[in-house]
Amino acid sequence: PFEPLFERIRNHPNMTYKGFVPNEELRKALVVADVFAYPCTWSETSCLALIEAMAAGLVCIHPTLAALPETAANSTMMYDFHEDKEKHADTFYMMCDNFLSNVKQEDIRKLSAFSKTYSNLIYNWDSRKQQWEHLLHYLLSTVTDRENAKEKDYLYVKIGQ
Repeated sequence: PFEPLFERIRNHPNMTYKGFVPNEELRKALVVADVFAYPCTWSETSCLALIEAMAAGLVCIHPTLAALPETAANSTMMYDFHEDKEKHADTFYMMCDNFLSNVKQEDIRKLSAFSKTYSNLIYNWDSRKQQWEHLLHYLLSTVTDRENAKEKDYLYVKIGQ
């Protein structure tokens, strides 16, 4: 059903349509891009696409839907999400048009540096590993009675693997 949209993108002189590509190729493309325009309408609990775009240093434009604000932590350009798809599309268009019409190259560098620094600090595997270990150890510490001790030992073995 999106083929007419893809065709318009293919024929637009300022857009490039790549279709489905492997993640490795996508990451290479992110490094040379400037903007990640993401008019998401799915309630996500986290967004790997947004995290990868931030880590690549892109200026990210997206709605305030679900966990996207927490994922971005004010290091991106967000707009209010609308349930009404037409209002959402209009708001997304205005946000992108306003940004592209008024932004200076220096501002792009500042925004992208902030976003990249934040994502690399927060969304790295060492940091995530520590967060999970703290959570699991906390959960283990709540097991107190003898009957649950077997579960505690089981959980501890699973953590160590």
